[in-house]
Amino acid sequence: MSKPPFYRLTKQANFYFVRHGNSVANSAGVYQGRSNSKLSELGHEQARRTGAWFRDQGVTRVLSSPLDRAAETARIMSAQAGLCEPEALEELIEIDIGLFSNLPPAEIKERFPDDWERFQRHSWEAVPRAERITSLRQRVRAVWDRLIEEANSGHEAILCVSHGGFMQWILKSTFGAIDHWLPLVRISNCGVFRYRAHAVDERNAYGIWDMINHQVTNGSRETTPIAGDRSRLG
Repeated sequence: MSKPPFYRLTKQANFYFVRHGNSVANSAGVYQGRSNSKLSELGHEQARRTGAWFRDQGVTRVLSSPLDRAAETARIMSAQAGLCEPEALEELIEIDIGLFSNLPPAEIKERFPDDWERFQRHSWEAVPRAERITSLRQRVRAVWDRLIEEANSGHEAILCVSHGGFMQWILKSTFGAIDHWLPLVRISNCGVFRYRAHAVDERNAYGIWDMINHQVTNGSRETTPIAGDRSRLG
């Protein structure tokens, strides 16, 4: 997988990615994948706090996964920040986790012990009926193509609300040819990631993740250390 074509940018752009707020299923310890779940009360509060922080970030475009927990987070954040109405972007949807969808880890271990063991070694690539890396690469490229197009049309700061599993691949894509799930990055509910990018010449670009899993707490920013954590995918 080659890096996204940031060399096509006509100016510097800030791309923000936020995982949805805590959902009812998150609170219950269930692996969601593409199953739907509303935000919990905690999720509503996380979205309000994070949205208030975005008032000063210059965002003019908001895109969201169509799943309820992400779309709801995007609407709350946009309202708090005084931003435009979010637009659903299908490619920002969470990965399909196949056999493990809508199940808690304890039940998965009991019902599908061999699949669980393979999952521990190879992540979702080993889970029956789960989305494969080839599909994830295609979706990631489609997202970046859309974001670069939006940036070149005048949106210099764009916010995307998505999911922990898919955001792993958004990050990986900026580092070049990565074909494996591991290692993972901790992505907390309403964790904020920012990628700053600009073109250098017709073939090259410069970019940096200068914000990794920042969480807004009572008006301040807190950073969670980078670490692998499968329980937070979704």
